[in-house]
Amino acid sequence: MDTWTIVCITGTVTLSAILWMRERKRQAALRELAARRGFSYLGQSLPRSFTLRGTELERVTSIWNVIDGDCGGIRVISFDCRVGTGKSSWRHTAVAAQGPPDVFGTTFSLDLTVDRCGEWSIMYEPRKLFSSGLMSVADVESHFDSICRLIGDFRLKGAKSGCRTKDLPPTRLQSRCTTA
Repeated sequence: MDTWTIVCITGTVTLSAILWMRERKRQAALRELAARRGFSYLGQSLPRSFTLRGTELERVTSIWNVIDGDCGGIRVISFDCRVGTGKSSWRHTAVAAQGPPDVFGTTFSLDLTVDRCGEWSIMYEPRKLFSSGLMSVADVESHFDSICRLIGDFRLKGAKSGCRTKDLPPTRLQSRCTTA
């Protein structure tokens, strides 16, 4: 074997090891996030009640790091996925909530897209040139926090006006209660 071949093999093995370690570190951080919040880490399977039909993510070819939980009565899911195959594929982290798009509030980045699929709203970064598409673990947690805070604020406003969350239509999380 010549020197160039040895250098190429060594570089490939080193790069593969670095990428594998990075993925393992991310998986451990997401598992820890799920455990800390009382969520379930599901690995590579989405809950049966959740579908990506009709969204930009419906062509997903692989899913991993699935987290399923509850933020203030709203079911939430987070997952990493690859859409497409080969060189034209791209990776995303998506955060989904079983509710209307306004469940994410107005604090999320303008770089994120919110798609609707049945009773679920799915937020993710659309495909871009030179973007990993994966949210940091801290960003995933801040989106969960934002949903919990929004629902908590809404319930607090509802309690002050004498109404209950269940009295409100599910498509108007931020509206005021006007029931008698």
